[in-house]
Amino acid sequence: MDPIITLTISLVCNGILALLGWTLKNAYTSLKSENDKLWEAVDHIKANYFKRDEFSEFKKELRDQLIEWKEDIKEQIRELKK
Repeated sequence: MDPIITLTISLVCNGILALLGWTLKNAYTSLKSENDKLWEAVDHIKANYFKRDEFSEFKKELRDQLIEWKEDIKEQIRELKK
């Protein structure tokens, strides 16, 4: 094979690989920063919403709300059966 053709093919392949490497590096960097932000948000949620006392109050409120919904649904079913 002619050395010029070999050199040209080699340069094109190296360019493609360099572009691919650059793209993967940018994708990794952006995903890493997004992941870090998400973990900060999770830590914030853990710190602010899953405190033992506050969470038990939240569970009580949620349970009361579910009981209300259940009663409303039963009442609507009774009305539909009439």
